Amino acid sequence: MCLAVTLAAGSPVLDEDASAAASVQRGRMQFMFRCGGCHALDVNRTGPALRGVVGRPAGSLGTFGYSSSLAHSGVVWSEQMLDQWLTAPSRLVPGTRMTVTVKSAEDRHTLIAYLRSVSR
Repeated sequence: MCLAVTLAAGSPVLDEDASAAASVQRGRMQFMFRCGGCHALDVNRTGPALRGVVGRPAGSLGTFGYSSSLAHSGVVWSEQMLDQWLTAPSRLVPGTRMTVTVKSAEDRHTLIAYLRSVSR
């Protein structure tokens, strides 16, 4: 009977896992539609490859030609920095070539959840 009550009530850990997985999936879709024109995970396009970006110093992927302002910014791509970046790239790093912004906080957070998932 306890097992039935636990299952009926739902497990907080399973609910959190399901929520996190859904957030990553939404972020994957955001990435494909918002970012995929300029970025890929494993190859450089107009923008650098983004697999492993969370925790990486900005401008440090040796196979991409960054603006000098980004390459010398001292930024490390934490989740908080990515949130600031996606909100207003040129405010975070004046002189950057990135001009695309993501106005919705929810969209930024799902994008960051996806980038985190492919950065492990």
